[in-house]
This record gives sequence, structure tokens and C-alpha cells, in this order.
Amino acid sequence: MAAREPRSIVTISTIFLQFCVLCTSDLDPRLRIPKCYKQEGGCERAKHEKTFGGPCMVGRAGGVTKLDPVKVGHVEEIDVGDKVVKITTRAMKPPVFEIPNFLSDEECDFFINYAKHKRMMFSEARGGLTLKEQVDVPKIRHGRAKGIVSIFSGWDTNNDGFITVDEVLAFARKYYYMQLKEPELRKLLRRIKAHELDDDVITKEEFEKMDTQAIDDAMLALGLTHPRYRHRLSEQTWINQRLMKRTPILETIQARLIKLTGLTKEIIYGSERIQVVRYTKFGHYHAHYDSETHKRTDVPCCHLMQDPKKLFTYQNPCRICRYLTVLYYLNDVEDGGETAFPVADNYMEMTRGIHDYFNMNENCKTSNLVIKPRRGLAVMWYNHMRDEATGWMGAMDDYSLHGGCEVGRTKGGGGGTTICEMKPRDGWEPWMTIAYMGGARWAVLRGEGVVFSGEKWIANSWITAPYADGAYMGSLWLRNITFIDDI
Repeated sequence: MAAREPRSIVTISTIFLQFCVLCTSDLDPRLRIPKCYKQEGGCERAKHEKTFGGPCMVGRAGGVTKLDPVKVGHVEEIDVGDKVVKITTRAMKPPVFEIPNFLSDEECDFFINYAKHKRMMFSEARGGLTLKEQVDVPKIRHGRAKGIVSIFSGWDTNNDGFITVDEVLAFARKYYYMQLKEPELRKLLRRIKAHELDDDVITKEEFEKMDTQAIDDAMLALGLTHPRYRHRLSEQTWINQRLMKRTPILETIQARLIKLTGLTKEIIYGSERIQVVRYTKFGHYHAHYDSETHKRTDVPCCHLMQDPKKLFTYQNPCRICRYLTVLYYLNDVEDGGETAFPVADNYMEMTRGIHDYFNMNENCKTSNLVIKPRRGLAVMWYNHMRDEATGWMGAMDDYSLHGGCEVGRTKGGGGGTTICEMKPRDGWEPWMTIAYMGGARWAVLRGEGVVFSGEKWIANSWITAPYADGAYMGSLWLRNITFIDDI
């Protein structure tokens, strides 16, 4: 099959500005990208980019592009500059594409080794980083709690006057996002000396005296500390491609993204830092969105903020505007670790009922689209629609809900640099080895390389883009800003 340009890319005509703006901002002295050279009111792109290692933002395409998925199963080849890749459509809503061998073994190892030499930290939603000792676990208090936990009808869903074991488990699913088993529930209740459920039912009279504050605190604490019940269990770090702009591997990957997506160099270069994530055994990320709703019009996109100190905090006055996501698998995972899209190409039912779309530990396999990790594979999907009226980013696509399934065993040694350090153990037969990383001991097998327990590595490129009202504001990621976790 002959290689050709990306499938039907939708765009609108290029708009050229009369003056060279957006290459710098006189309002912010921290912006180190010099002004573009001027020539007849235009911008000498080549000279600027060669000198300063970044895109000149004048003469940009007036909008964003979007690949046409055609139909599920559609396959074609795309020339991404240094090689030709095959791209397969896996879903239409949202458009999800699978690209095998997008990264080489060397490139996968680059990300892993870089992350291993940095201090990885617990992952949080919205891209935050938290040290383990900083996780705020509530202390167990006693008495009557406020809210739904102290309302009998909130537990008694069938209104028969009794709260059963199944109803308590359903309450935990709905309000604490935990898929508890009955033995785990009973163990938790015993620890806080709540015996009302010992006979399998709780009456109204018993409920009025029940220590609902202790139950509420214990449920919250379990969700924060137990590896299977945390909303997200992983470690992460960042690669600031702007500070490492002379690194050939990063330059090559960004060039591929420009060819693959059809987006401008300004948008690709102006996107967030690359995130590298490590999932250990039980590691997961329950279903979530990578971007935030277009309806939150009271705050600007985070990548258009002038003050980088306000980024990625729960108090920040901005919204995440990630037009599309490109996820890279950096190693093979034998058991688990899939990326699941619970409602892809299907009716959207946003509930926390008996069938919990959000819980990847319990409902990964039943998701509409499940993609198995393979070293070097890239998965790309759109988090937003394209606004046909303006050509810029449009409404968030509710079907882009996705998550990372729980990790089991991982297969290593399949090519390129081995992820772990191999150390023979005294007294073992020659074919036996044991793998270590960070002091962790993993499984031992003979034969085809080493199989060890609980490891998945991925990297994420989040491609940010503006809505029409912010289309001519420069991205702060184009600045040479050093964050504390870049050091």
C-alpha cells in the first residue's frame, strides 16, 4: 500500500497576520522567546526556528485539524517523516486510532531510563504530583456525620425499611467509588466497632444510633490508602521538551506528531510536557476525562495562563484544554494494564449504579473498547469535537471517557534495553534469575527472558489547543520555564 498524507484532514484557509505578534509578549519578562524577524510585515520562519529552536507563530493555520476515522477497522499508511506507520481506526465516538511501532525500542527505553533517574511521585488527577507522605488520610472520628451517609433512605434503596449487605456495598460503590467485597466490608466495620450489620440487616432504630461519622471516615481512608481502591495508583514524572529541545529523540517524536495529526508546529510545540507514568502491581487509573468541559467559560485554558505558578492546583483559575491525547506503551504487559473506553461508540449513561463504568478494576473487560499494551504502540484519540463554525476546538466529547486497567504481570527482555537490572542469586540453577527495581523483588521464570510482577510504563503527549476566543493567545509551554520537578 502506498504511503500518503493523513486521511481527510479538515481545516480552513490560512490566515496571515500583518504584524509579527505572539512570538513574544512584552507584558511578561519571563517569556524568553525573542521576537520573530520581520520582513515585509511577515515572519522569517526558518531563520527564527533555526536560531531559537521553536516555532514562529505568525501565519498559523486558522484552526485545528481532525483526522477522519472513516470506519472502525479502517487501515491506512501515513508518512510521519522518518518512517511510514500504519494507523487503524478502533472507534468512531470518540475517534480512536491505534499506531503500532510508533516508538522504537530505543525511544521506549529513553523514556523509561529518564524517569528512573528522576524522582517519581504519586499521581493525582489534573496532572498533580504528591509525595506518599503528603497523602491526606482522614482520622477516624465518631458520632453522626453530615450528609447522605446519615440519611436512612440513602442506604435503603428499595425502601423496605431495612439496610442489607448488598445495599451497603452499593452505597460504597456509588458514593466512595469502591467495589468492596463482603468480607472486606465486614472487616472494615469490625475495625470501627460498628456491629449493626452483624445479623445482615440494619433497622431504622439501629441506624439512628449508628456511628456514621466513623463509617464515613473509614471509607474515605480506605479509598486513599488501599492500592485497589485509590482512584489512581501510579507514579509519574515529566519531560520538559522545551528545556530539552536539542534532544534528537524528542525532536523526532514531535515531528512525527505534526505529520500524524496535521496540526501546526505551534500547537504541537506549545503543548504540555510529556508525562511518563509507572504502574506497579494493582496499578490502575479509574475512568476519567483528559480534558475539561467547554461549558466552564468563566476561566481560561491553563496553557494560555500568564502565571505558570497557578497551573495544576486544585485552586487554580483555569481549565485543562487537551484537544487530543497520544498515549505510548513503553513495555509489554502480560496481564492487565489495558486502556479501556467504557462507552466508546455507545449510549452514554453517566451513573454510579450496579454497573460502574468508572471502576476499571471491576469492569475493564466489559468496556466497549479495550486496547492491550504493546511496546512501541501509540493510541491517539480526540477529547474534543472540532467547532465547524470557527475551525477551533469545540465541545468536549463525552465518549472520550477512558481509564487504565489493573496491572498484573509484565513481560520484559523482549528487545532493546531490559527494563530491570539482572542479579543472579546464589544457589539457584543457571536458568533462574531474579529481577530488581528500586528494591522490589519480582517473579522468577525460566525461558523467554524474565517475567516479573506488576509493572507497566506509559508516556502521554497531551496536545493542547484553544477555543476560538483564545485562538491568538500564545501557549505558556512555548516559554523556557523551569518547574521544580524538571530539576
